[in-house]
Amino acid sequence: HLNVRVGATDKEGGAVSQIIELEITNSNDAPIIDTTKLITQSVAEDQLDWEFKLSTAFSDPDLRIHSQTGDLNDPAETLTYSAKVVNTDQSYTDLTSSWLSFDSSTGIFTGIPLNDDVGLITVAVSATDSYSETVTGTFTIDVSNTNDAPVVITPLDDAVADEDRYFELTTAQAFADEDTIHGDGRRYSAELSGGTPLPSWLIINTLTGVLSGTPSNDDVGTQDVWVTLTDDFGASVTDSVTITVANTNDAPVLVTPVGNR
Repeated sequence: HLNVRVGATDKEGGAVSQIIELEITNSNDAPIIDTTKLITQSVAEDQLDWEFKLSTAFSDPDLRIHSQTGDLNDPAETLTYSAKVVNTDQSYTDLTSSWLSFDSSTGIFTGIPLNDDVGLITVAVSATDSYSETVTGTFTIDVSNTNDAPVVITPLDDAVADEDRYFELTTAQAFADEDTIHGDGRRYSAELSGGTPLPSWLIINTLTGVLSGTPSNDDVGTQDVWVTLTDDFGASVTDSVTITVANTNDAPVLVTPVGNR
């Protein structure tokens, strides 16, 4: 309400006035978006405490306090928020298909991104008032990779090598590293249990993890071999395999000729 006094004065100085009460009714104003607050949000894979308060980017004139009355311009006004993932073809997908959670009443995003979520995601966000007026903007979330250590998925089976025959054992199938999809490298190494070097007949290909070699008679017996996979960040995992070198019969040989008697 606004009280206005209206008066009139004639040439003789006579005057008259009246107070008129004006009632100014509110007209709905659409929500407003501040795109400078929709900046790229950075979050690391597996980060537990990430959140983004979307509501700071939106405002509504109807939610302001009136300077004269001290009341909201429209006490019935509320803002409701919504969000969708923007796909590369500019179509939209519900957030339920992503790692993101969203509170439509507070406009707060939360979530824990996993290894498959590493990369950029574009999100379309909207604020809608009580009269269905809507404003929309977009922002980007940049999920950075966190190194995952390699793991053993299939323990190696014990193996048998025959003396004097070429032996080969593939070990790569025992290991997995989630970060290979992000370009993380891998290298293999091997040693005997206790940390001693491999016997001279046995080598490992550091790129493929293949153990190979040809054992001789002196190598007959059992050896416990530790095979380790290490990634580019130094994280590693080890599995063991028992290799038994089986004896192959060697024909007797003459080492010292017996002279005529």
